[in-house]
Amino acid sequence: TLTCLLLLAMLLSMSGCGGGKTAESAVSPETEAALPAPAALTPEPTPEPTPLPTPRPPVPETIEESWFDDAVFIGDSITGMLSSYTLLNGGLGQADIIYANSYSCHGAMEEDLKLSYQGERLSMPELVEKTGAGKAFFLLAMNDLSRKPEEIKECWAEILEEIRSRCPDTQVFIQSGTPLFTETGYLNNDNVELLNEALKDFCLENHCVYVDIAQGLKDEEGKMQGKFSLDYAHFNGEGCKIWIEALMDRDNYYYAPRSGT
Repeated sequence: TLTCLLLLAMLLSMSGCGGGKTAESAVSPETEAALPAPAALTPEPTPEPTPLPTPRPPVPETIEESWFDDAVFIGDSITGMLSSYTLLNGGLGQADIIYANSYSCHGAMEEDLKLSYQGERLSMPELVEKTGAGKAFFLLAMNDLSRKPEEIKECWAEILEEIRSRCPDTQVFIQSGTPLFTETGYLNNDNVELLNEALKDFCLENHCVYVDIAQGLKDEEGKMQGKFSLDYAHFNGEGCKIWIEALMDRDNYYYAPRSGT
């Protein structure tokens, strides 16, 4: 009996060593409480897209006369009226004003008409380059009134391509055609409106600036007001004053910037 009791005691002692360790965690409750909880898996936040820079507007909020100091104005005999007016009255700072009678976009391209500047005969792109102008304003509408809108756009596309190849930093401004006081044949105000729509579309499609200089010159029927008329198409001094006031008004400038600029 004693022997049986001793054997039983030995068996109980062996079950208490080693076997318990395999059944229980090797980490005590105190140690387990001290360990940090595993970090939760969270998705990486989607980065905000980098906003495109705001394009620098080509026209200041308030236009001062000095803004035109680095400008060149190019046109036909209507621009000649502006040249004469500013020589006597100022209004456009130190801008160069160059014109030729009967000048037009198509005349410049098809007939290779030139403009006189400092003793040279130059094309429009050559003239813009020669003056070093930061801004080039064009008014060539009247002698292109016989052309279809698509022809107008094609002609300007050729001119613009060469200007930008020579002077990539020059901002191009195309002024609207102005109203007629007396209409005859294709020289009529309906054609002026069609041409202006084509010019505006061209500017917005090609990132030029379209300048509406015509509104203040019109009467209620869309004709040139008589008090501004020198003849059927040209302005007197009062008309030139209204023209300059239009150029000084930022609301008359229409611009579609290049995407991403």
